[in-house]
Amino acid sequence: MKKIYSLLIVAIMTVSATFAQNLGGPYYPSRLDSYDLYYGFRIGYNASSLHFNTDAIDNTSVSAMNFGFITGIPLGNTSLIFEPGVLYSIKGGKLTDRTVRSEVRMHEIEFPVVLKYDIPLADMTDLSVQPFFGGFFGFGLGGQIKRDNMGDRKKLDTYSNRFKRFDAGLRMGCGLAIDFFYLELAYDLGLTNLGNDTKAFSEIYPSYDDWDDKARSGNFSINVGVNF
Repeated sequence: MKKIYSLLIVAIMTVSATFAQNLGGPYYPSRLDSYDLYYGFRIGYNASSLHFNTDAIDNTSVSAMNFGFITGIPLGNTSLIFEPGVLYSIKGGKLTDRTVRSEVRMHEIEFPVVLKYDIPLADMTDLSVQPFFGGFFGFGLGGQIKRDNMGDRKKLDTYSNRFKRFDAGLRMGCGLAIDFFYLELAYDLGLTNLGNDTKAFSEIYPSYDDWDDKARSGNFSINVGVNF
């Protein structure tokens, strides 16, 4: 996670410097048709993890994917773009609690909603950086937990009294638009408590009584796509 936070800090500093250089200058939209509504396809890589309110559970990220569609709505004759979307996203995490190791997978339908600021690079009309900030709402469709307790392996359902299906939080990052092509780095910071304080947790988290059922998601993603 320290590497992820370091990358976010570097990205924010770079975007801030670029914003300062362009503040007050002319606006050159990166799409061919200025100020028009656009649609886009996105596909990318997720490095997702779960964070618990205890030091008893060690967590690392799992690798997964996401894909979906967005709509870009320029807000008048400005540099601001309102961009809602819908994604199929796989999240989760690898967890170690005492002798138990678990790999959690959460298959979600996700609705990101962000506000972008389009900043042209070197007065070029087809190249721009697009820092953004907003939020996301997700709903768990299904998932699986692979549990290993000292060689005793089981496959369990993710949501059967173990995790709550609804997730929501903040979304932040920066995109790079090159004509119709798009590249994006983003981080989703979950604010919803996903943990269920039930006996079902004892199968995968023996110390669940000690952490007061606090579990939140985090997801770093790298996405590519096209706008049309």
